[in-house]
Amino acid sequence: MPNRILKDSINESRDLTSCSFFAQDLFKRLITYADDYGRFNTDPQIMIARLYPRELSIVDISDLMDAIIELVGVGKIAFYTAKPRHEVFGCFPKWDEHQRIRDSKKKAPDPTDTTVNDWYYRRFIPIDMKAAIIERDGFKCQICGKHIAEAIDAKKLVKMCTGSFHFDHIVPCDQGGRVTYENIRLTCPKCNQSRKKSFDFDEILQFSIEGFNPQEIAASCGELPPNPIRNPIQSESNTNTNSADKPRRFVKPTVEEVTEYCTERGNKVNAQNFVDFYESKGWKVGGSPMKDWKAAIRTWEQRDKAKAPEEPKRRKIKRDDFGNIIETWE
Repeated sequence: MPNRILKDSINESRDLTSCSFFAQDLFKRLITYADDYGRFNTDPQIMIARLYPRELSIVDISDLMDAIIELVGVGKIAFYTAKPRHEVFGCFPKWDEHQRIRDSKKKAPDPTDTTVNDWYYRRFIPIDMKAAIIERDGFKCQICGKHIAEAIDAKKLVKMCTGSFHFDHIVPCDQGGRVTYENIRLTCPKCNQSRKKSFDFDEILQFSIEGFNPQEIAASCGELPPNPIRNPIQSESNTNTNSADKPRRFVKPTVEEVTEYCTERGNKVNAQNFVDFYESKGWKVGGSPMKDWKAAIRTWEQRDKAKAPEEPKRRKIKRDDFGNIIETWE
């Protein structure tokens, strides 16, 4: 395995510093784990054994998956499948911009489909939202009432104390739950693990093949409740459940509506391209009808962010101790 390049600019990366310290550390370890083309095996047991050989009793698969969701959410790593789609592979979207590509045999096939990333995007919670939820919930588990920590700076807690608390989706993602303030609550690890469904990469791969259909997935897992789950964070005064319980009929957005939403979020998604793309797909995501076009916009936003080029390097000329001219790019 050749040496990898780790630039000092990694410490100034806005995307990476918006992750927890554990996720930042995982990112650097993954650089040494990836092959010469920036691709890597995603078997969680192999990843933990290779990345944390002396910490196997401390780091578990749940910690690994949470950190991976963070890194995918900020565009630092991505996942893909290749024909015939029997396996999920990981990769660094900007590998060739930071590492030397050697003429060696590829250990992983070229990407053919990136649908699998939607699974991670649906579970990504930005760090500022995590801190706001901790403060809102008073640093207490919302199931058992246990304090997860003394009242300190919430953002510092999110950055430094990975694993000492969890964020629970009241309506699970596989039942259509979204990452919103109303649907996320703070819990202790014990309470969350008692109701959390753990996904392995085979199930994530199945999602990428079949597309996202909350009702079908929930029914197949035996998790579909007889009545819609009422959000305990919502105000008790909201007693009109008849209209709220009914699923909203999807309405195709206009180009103007998409433009307005993109302007509000400050992204560079082309509204006309977005509408034309999903119009040609019959407004489906994978094989399922679209539920929320704004969520699709946010997915496009993350993908564009991951592909955004870095600032061009500047050419500098200097002389060494012997008077020779040296050309560098910084």
